[in-house]
Amino acid sequence: MKLPHRMSAAGAAALIALSAAAQPSIPEPEAGEVSASIPEFYSAACVASNWIFAFVLILGVIFILFGAFQFMASRGDEERVATARRSVTFTLVGISVAVLAKSLIYVVGNFLGADPTSFFEC
Repeated sequence: MKLPHRMSAAGAAALIALSAAAQPSIPEPEAGEVSASIPEFYSAACVASNWIFAFVLILGVIFILFGAFQFMASRGDEERVATARRSVTFTLVGISVAVLAKSLIYVVGNFLGADPTSFFEC
């Protein structure tokens, strides 16, 4: 780096130090603005995942009861028993996917340093 004729190395170092100290700070959000940080985002994602998880579990219970009713109403008909078995199997797979999705929120929050406390607690 070639310095101008009148600037010494000490002057250049002082200029660099002053420019580094003059970096702008992050402004505080005003009223009505949204402040985004990793713990706040994790908290919002956790609340949303709790609602979705509860909804999926309620639907899962309803569909398992529906599959059980299909088993009882099949009266030994092989085709209707297979339909009922598929219904219960798909419901259990759906609940398993919901549990994995819920745990994904925990893993990502832990990876980003949001300090999640437990699986179901936000």
